[in-house]
Amino acid sequence: MRPIQLLPLLLCSLFASAVQAMAVPPPYENLRVVDPTPASGEAVIARAFYTHCVRGEEPIDDQVTVAGNVVTLTVTLEGVICFSPPPPPEDLDYALGSFAPGEYTLVMQVESSIPGIVFSPLTTQFVVGPAIHHSIPATSLPMTLLLTLAMTFAAAWAIRLRAT
Repeated sequence: MRPIQLLPLLLCSLFASAVQAMAVPPPYENLRVVDPTPASGEAVIARAFYTHCVRGEEPIDDQVTVAGNVVTLTVTLEGVICFSPPPPPEDLDYALGSFAPGEYTLVMQVESSIPGIVFSPLTTQFVVGPAIHHSIPATSLPMTLLLTLAMTFAAAWAIRLRAT
């Protein structure tokens, strides 16, 4: 091969290795939990502000994994070409599931389908409190009898009015 033909190949491989090491901020910001202190057994929802098509990618998949008190939300983005102005930025919600009482760290890792792009992770914390038990008050026997008696008198009175 001639040296002139090697130069473009060398430049392309050098650029490709530089791109693989490129870490860019994700198209998400302001990661938070909708209810920062949910009770045990309640659904936990993560919310992040998403800027559509800013870097030419749209979310296609999400997965939640839990390791100890670290909850990892992995969102996969697919490369798209935006020919028109993108839609306005918006909050996107992700269901994380329910957790036992404790303090948790939520890590949002955004993955790209475009090789060589590595997004910086976003993190936030939330606390899950003990389960809230709602008891249904039972009606006492005297109140049930009084209610039955009142309904019987009301029905008898209505029948008597109708008969006259």
